[in-house]
Amino acid sequence: MRTHTGEKPYKCTQCDFCCAVADNLQKHMCTHTGKKPFVCSQCSKAFSSKCGLNRHELTHTGKRTHRCKYCPQTFTHLVILQRHMRTHTGEKPYKCTQCNFSFAQHGTLKAHMGTHTGAKAYKCAQCDFCCAAAGNLQKHMRTHMDEKQFMCTQCNKSFCSKISLKGHHLTHTGGKPHRCTYCPQTFTLQNTLKVHLRSHTGERPYRCMKCHKKFSDRTSLVKHSVIHTDIKPYVCSICNKAFK
Repeated sequence: MRTHTGEKPYKCTQCDFCCAVADNLQKHMCTHTGKKPFVCSQCSKAFSSKCGLNRHELTHTGKRTHRCKYCPQTFTHLVILQRHMRTHTGEKPYKCTQCNFSFAQHGTLKAHMGTHTGAKAYKCAQCDFCCAAAGNLQKHMRTHMDEKQFMCTQCNKSFCSKISLKGHHLTHTGGKPHRCTYCPQTFTLQNTLKVHLRSHTGERPYRCMKCHKKFSDRTSLVKHSVIHTDIKPYVCSICNKAFK
């Protein structure tokens, strides 16, 4: 009945997540605790959800039955294909309720919402790190485990994430598959294209929590944040005087 009423009685005690099914809440709690109870029987890699394990197991079989109609890429799951298709269509179905920004991925919207609320519900159990998105916490946890499971087959360099490995592969091929829809520029990485697109759209999703100034990329925000501290990172090589 809850699919009709919209009732979501199961609420997370650490963030705003709520759901209609108790099992879904248990799965969600793994994003806070870092618990990964689902283990691959072939390589022992662990996952926080059964869905994540199922997706991973297809990497052992090599089955990629879902094909993009815009480029040669194929995918193991329909949902991954649908996510990829948005890089071609520009569709951004996830809209912020507090500003005019919209996003292609739900996780990106959740992270963006933190710029409005300042909330960082996902906390590392081993250090003071906290963040607004579960995916960022999972990436951070690898810094504690020194986990670099994704290895390049051409030079044996290893990476913490699959997206980093994919980006590295292009340094061998020289490919720049990500094309700007506003100008002729092409890019090796999708993230680089995303930052570039903001030079056309004027989007500035990164906001300073001290003065509310907005920036198009995280690096610019980090550099700006220094003016609100006593840190002086730029030192003259002749007189050692430091500057902001």
